[in-house]
Amino acid sequence: MWEVRYAKSVSGRVWVYEFILTLDMELQTRVIRLLTALERKGLAIDPKRIKKIHPKLYELRIVGHEQIRIIFTVHQNNFIMLHAIRKKSRKLPLHDIQTALQRLPV
Repeated sequence: MWEVRYAKSVSGRVWVYEFILTLDMELQTRVIRLLTALERKGLAIDPKRIKKIHPKLYELRIVGHEQIRIIFTVHQNNFIMLHAIRKKSRKLPLHDIQTALQRLPV
């Protein structure tokens, strides 16, 4: 069984969770559904929803009136949510990948 977890800052901030709370209810529902599917099926969910973007990172794609991306890693049986953005360009910005890499568990 898989489990979704969230990376935290030293001060206790949970970046991705805080980001999800800023979304409208429709997008929050889409995110929660996709995270639930991830817990149930692992990386075997719809291939249009997940993309490997780095040897240690994956991108979860939430499509709607806004393009939401959640960058995560896999550690043991956990999906650790590291960073989330509203995508505004075709390519995922490098600084967002670097932010996720800095948040990787040691």
